[in-house]
This record gives sequence, C-alpha cells and structure tokens, in this order.
Amino acid sequence: MPSATDGHDQLDAFMRATARPWSPPGAVERPRPVEIVSTLQAEPPRVKPLIKVVKREIHRAVNQAVAVLSNRDFGIFSRADELVRPVTHRTPSQTLTVAKQGENVSRPDGSVIVTALTEAALIEVLTETALFMKFNLRVNDFVPCDCPPEVAKMVLARKGHNWTMPRLKAVISAPTLRHDGTVLSEPGYDADTGLLLVGERLWRHVPETPCKRQAMDALAVLSEPIAALPFESESDRAAALALLITSVLRPSLKTSPMFAVSAPSAGTGKSLVVDVAAVMATGRRAAVITPTPDEAELEKRIGACALAGDPILSVDNVTHILRSDQLCQMLTQDEVQVRVLGSSKNVRIPATSLICATGKNLTVYGDLNRRTI
Repeated sequence: MPSATDGHDQLDAFMRATARPWSPPGAVERPRPVEIVSTLQAEPPRVKPLIKVVKREIHRAVNQAVAVLSNRDFGIFSRADELVRPVTHRTPSQTLTVAKQGENVSRPDGSVIVTALTEAALIEVLTETALFMKFNLRVNDFVPCDCPPEVAKMVLARKGHNWTMPRLKAVISAPTLRHDGTVLSEPGYDADTGLLLVGERLWRHVPETPCKRQAMDALAVLSEPIAALPFESESDRAAALALLITSVLRPSLKTSPMFAVSAPSAGTGKSLVVDVAAVMATGRRAAVITPTPDEAELEKRIGACALAGDPILSVDNVTHILRSDQLCQMLTQDEVQVRVLGSSKNVRIPATSLICATGKNLTVYGDLNRRTI
C-alpha cells in the first residue's frame, strides 16, 4: 500500500503538470510583437464614462460611479455588504513572517481568493475606469480630476443599498451544478448562481441525461485516488466519496456538513483525503488552519478563511477536543457574521467554504457532532 507521503508527492506532480495561469478580470494582456504591422489597425481607445462632480449634487456622481462599477469587465463584485475583487494569492518570499499574527492560515500559491476594496483601492479603480471632472473657477470650466475621496466613501458607505454591481457568492476553479441541475462549465461570471469560474482549462462535456453505465464509469474514476487508503469499513469509504463530491458541489449548496477524518495512528493519509478533494475542486491543496483549543482564537482563523473565500479549509492535525459555536453556525447558515482581523467590525458574508478537520483519534464536541460526517 502506498504511503501518505507518496500520495502527497503524486498530488504535487499532478498540480505542477496541470497548472494554468489565471488573470483577474480587467487585466490587460501585453501585446505580442509581430513582424508585419502595416496591415493591422490599432483598436480605438476605450471611451471612459464621464462623471461630473457638482457641488450639492454629489449623489449623482455616486450613482454614476456605481453604474461604472457594475460593468462586469472591471471585475468588481458585491459580496454581502462589501465590494470585493478576486486576486491570486502569493506568499511573501522576502520576509520572515509570511502570515498575519493571529491568522495562522496557510494557503498554496496561486489560490484565487477575494479581497475587500478599501477606500484608496476604490479611488484607484474609479480613476482608471471613469473620467471625473470638477468645475474650476480659474478657467470657468470643468477640468479632469481624480476620483474625489468623498465619492469613494459614499459608494462604500451604501453597504449594498442601491448597489447594482454583480453579486458574488463564491469563486470556483472547476465546473459545478446549478440549482436546476444544469452544469456550469463556462469560464466567467454566472449571473444565475453568483459564481465566478476562473481558469483556462478545457473540461470534458457532461451529457444532459447520463445513463447508469456512464454514472458507474464516473464513480470508478472518482474512487481511484482513494482506492488504496486503509478505510476501516465501506461506510468510511462512502463518507470519503461524499467528501470528494461535495468539494465540487459546495458552492451551489446552501449548507454542508463538516467532514472529519480520524485515524488511530499517524501517516495513514488523513490530510491526503482532504487534499485530494481540494485538488479536484481547485487544482491545489486545501487552505490549512492551525488548530488551537482556544475557541475564540479558532474563530478568528476560520473567519480569516471565510473572508478570503477559501473554497476548502482544513483544521489540520487536531490534538484536542474540537468545539466551536462559529463552526456550528457556518455549517447550518447560508450567511454568517465574521470579525475582521485587526478591527472591531463584523462583516456578513456567504458561508460557502467546505470545512474539514483531521486528527489522530479526533473527538468532536456537542452539537458539532450532528453537523459532521
């Protein structure tokens, strides 16, 4: 039987072989040099929408700024009460500390997460995408200017009120099912579900009405990565298959239970099961949370992953009794309140992360038992 280390090595080799670059929406690709340009016509420059900032009518400028941000090509989305945009996570390589103090979350490079737009970031985006003009008494006419800070502040202060930006539920890296059973496989934003599918991979076509033979063949392919793992019974193997399926379907589900992987000894592949599910859904390993018996501290770490929109998070190698009221809420509510690290404000966000826990002789406490497979 292959060891868990061999399995991780195989996963790493697979991810390196299938990795594909991803550019956030609105990114401009550098033009490639060509030898013959005399017959090519340059594309006309994009005309920026005009926004005039007039005293005592600033609300009109705010409405126009919201309309500009509603263009999906700019890659700005509303997520509950915040404006966010997807970014590619890169671990700092020139610093001794690679995670925020108290966060204790590690995620693989290349993971696509979401970040909230600050006032300064929104000023930059609006200045780049729109032409702002203010009246100048010296020339007695309107002149170009940067986006005024008060406009950005008022856009953010609306907290969802009169926002027309596309609503983002989650960022996904693999096809999934919509609520009506149809397959979401086209890259880009899907307005029906609020899901943003990123990546440039080519996916196999899924038949509209698959037959039983096709389903059995798919099950055989799905079971192959975990076939050699030492499950105690067939019910345990079925639970692992449920984890693999749920990893892809989680963004389209309102709620999902937690998956706990326990074993009596080390090196049996507990983390490998979670990583197989994560690679299926994202092409990368799961985001890992360092466990702690301090429930308040654990909530901060889980909240940091939820804010970033990590699709799969693993509380790895738990050595104590696992308990958390916040975990119970995230497993039964479609929206949760989480505290932003370094501040006293709470943010309401969709609960779309698939939560897993691993540990030697793992013990789950209280109501969390009823919410765990």
